Parts: sequence; C-alpha cells; structure tokens
Amino acid sequence: MKQGGKILILKRFFTLFLITAVFSFTFFAWHSSAAVPQILSFQGRLADASGNLLGGNGTNFYFKFEIHSTATGDNELWSSGGTAITIKVTQGVFNTLLGDTSASYSALNLDFDSQTYYLEVQVSDDNVDFETLSPRQRIVASGFAVNAETVHGGRFLNATGVGQFGGLTTASYSRFGTATTTHSDAIYSANDLLISGGLEVDGSVSFDGFVSFGSSASISGSLELTSTLSKLGINAGALTNTAFEVGGTASISGATTFNGVTYTWPSAEYRRRFRRQRFRRLRHRRNRRHIFRHRFLTIRC
Repeated sequence: MKQGGKILILKRFFTLFLITAVFSFTFFAWHSSAAVPQILSFQGRLADASGNLLGGNGTNFYFKFEIHSTATGDNELWSSGGTAITIKVTQGVFNTLLGDTSASYSALNLDFDSQTYYLEVQVSDDNVDFETLSPRQRIVASGFAVNAETVHGGRFLNATGVGQFGGLTTASYSRFGTATTTHSDAIYSANDLLISGGLEVDGSVSFDGFVSFGSSASISGSLELTSTLSKLGINAGALTNTAFEVGGTASISGATTFNGVTYTWPSAEYRRRFRRQRFRRLRHRRNRRHIFRHRFLTIRC
C-alpha cells in the first residue's frame, strides 16, 4: 500500500471540516455552560503515489494530527496526543472527530480566534514509521462559516474578553451597536461597555466609579446621595473650593434645613403680600415727611 515508502493524501474535504469547526466553537463560546463538545469533524481520502485508493473494504491506518500557527516550523498549538489514532480507511475515505477524548484524542482547547491555523497530518500503516504529509493545510472558512462567526453582523465574546453585538469591525472595548465611543478616556478596554441606543433598567443600578453625563439627565423619582460629598456643582463649570456652587438661577421650594435649623421658603403669594405691605410702609413714610415739612414751613412763616 506504499510507493517509494510514502503514503499520499490526494484530497481533503476542508469545507466540511471548517463549517463544522466554526459552528461548533461559535456556539461553544456563547453557551459554554451547556457543555457543548469541543469536537471538529474531519474527512480525508488516502491514496498511493499512483492514485490508487487505499484501504479496500476497510483497513486500519494510524494517524497523528497537529494544528500549528504557521505553515512551516515547530509552532504547535494542539496535537492529537502521544498515541496514534487508529482510523479505518475504506476505499480511500476516512472520517474522524478531532478532539474526541472518547476516541483517545487530547481535548481540543483552541478558541479558533485567529486567521492562521494549519493542520498537519502524519500517517502510518504499521504504527511505527510515520509519513508527515506536506504541505500543511491552512484552515479556512467558507462564506457561510464567516457569517456564522459574525451571526448576521454580531460578534460574540472572543479570547481577549471583548464582546461585540452589531457590526463587522471590532473595537478594543465591548459594545452593543455599531457606534464608536466619544469618551475614549473612559471607554477603551475589554472591561468597558458602549451601548449605542437606549437602555432600560427595571432594577437597581450601582456605580462604584465616576459617572459622566454628556447631555441632560432626567430623574422622575427621588435622588438620594448617601455618601459624603466634598463638592457639588450644578452648571458651575470648574468647581472652586466652595462646597456647594450653583452657576445660574436656583429655584427652591418647601422646607430646607441649614445647620440643623429648618427654614420654610415663602410662597409666591406671601412674597406678593410682603411687597404690597412694604410699598404701603414706604408710601406712609413719604407722606409723614411731607406733612412734617409743611408744618415746619408754616411755623417759620
């Protein structure tokens, strides 16, 4: 079954291999808690140098598989294990499941988050002398497999911890949508999150860091600040050493406590009544001055 001491693989069906691989690992990365098996289906055809298919009606051959990051050189990322895998070849065709630990494979723990993966195959008919098939075959994805990786424009969590849902271009931070951050000083790493559209939270929200509002903020309920504030500014620009600063008009109604003393702000009607009373007092004073001057002039005359 050899010619010139070599066994040749004439054809491998890498389309089937890659479609299975990409779909398996996209699903695994998102649903890892569901214990989806990290197994890749691989199929090949074995023939001698003359093109004669090997294996007849079924013959065992011995295989070793490795995945490398380069086309040549020792850049191994994964191997099937120290023991060769026994696979039955029938009319040249064989099938196997890379990473199937129940079939003596080592676990396939690659995340397949790179464009440079190469499969190396070693084969033997006696489990002693192995022929390394050359060149290594680069693992590439079909169009549908690429779309599966982005899920119609959405990218899932990758090895760096960045999750993207929307758009085909990646960012250094996690995001929902296709917009880019306008706060690059705060949103720039995998632990940061940008949401392009609206966000509704029907529960509690806790902030352990700085909160910045680039536009108006509306609070329909109560706002309670339970920690000590060293400074509070409202439209004040750069805060001075003043503990509380308002840059503009402030409207206060109801009772306010200053240093333990409660002060009730006057109502609008009270202020109008106060102004009328003050006006009457001023007019009364002017009238008294006029009468006094008139009497004084009369006496002098």
